[in-house]
Amino acid sequence: ARCLQLLPLCYQPHGIVSLMFDSISPIVPTDTTFYGLAWHTGDNDDLYLTLQYGEVQAANRKIKEYAPRLQNLKWVNSETIGINPHNVQDVPFINSLQVQHQNTDYYEGYIQTGYYHDLTRNRILLMCVNRRTDIADNPYGNLDSLEPSGYYNGSPTSPHNPQILKITPSTDANSVFGTHLALYDPYDDAIYKAVSDTISVEIGPGDGKLLEMCATLPPNVATNSTLANKAVLAGTINILPGVSVVTNSGTETKILSNSVINIGS
Repeated sequence: ARCLQLLPLCYQPHGIVSLMFDSISPIVPTDTTFYGLAWHTGDNDDLYLTLQYGEVQAANRKIKEYAPRLQNLKWVNSETIGINPHNVQDVPFINSLQVQHQNTDYYEGYIQTGYYHDLTRNRILLMCVNRRTDIADNPYGNLDSLEPSGYYNGSPTSPHNPQILKITPSTDANSVFGTHLALYDPYDDAIYKAVSDTISVEIGPGDGKLLEMCATLPPNVATNSTLANKAVLAGTINILPGVSVVTNSGTETKILSNSVINIGS
């Protein structure tokens, strides 16, 4: 339910509506019974909030943060990213994306990625939703034979492991954002820094993240560096003696809570 609620954000929707929130539970449930995300007995004495209801609530908290940020941007495209390297076309500052291969017998990949371009501030944002959600507790691991009522009889499914999306920025990203690149999630203030020119982002099963490209600084700044366009600084940062950091005029700078910047020490 969380995945389906977040997935429209990859396509710049005008709105997201969830139906069948309320359903009256039958006296004798059958395999063909369809329960809503929330249901109650016929006399309305008892209200039962399903696990799916909680998933939709979790998704809506993110939608409340993400949707206004995407509303006025240019939607470029949306693609499904798998475990093979995918070279991106017509998307500024991004060269390729790939889901990291895991040693598993189950399917991998299927991270939907929507690309947004902030034309006013020349920034790229990625809305990423992990479409790999649950695994059925049967020999085949799929949900094909599971009736809707089965979701309420014990625990017929369990979450897949998280997947890691690897993003490789293009070379022109540094000319816009500066020396050190990162992706920033405004929902939880998470920042994912580039390591060896690749940014790795872990996304839970059925979860989604809005990732905005920005400048940042590594834990130890050993070479002269520039911050430009938008900079997000986090953690303990040591600017080594003799090293200069220049923040370009007009750069939007955000320093996350509990960050420490040591200069020349």
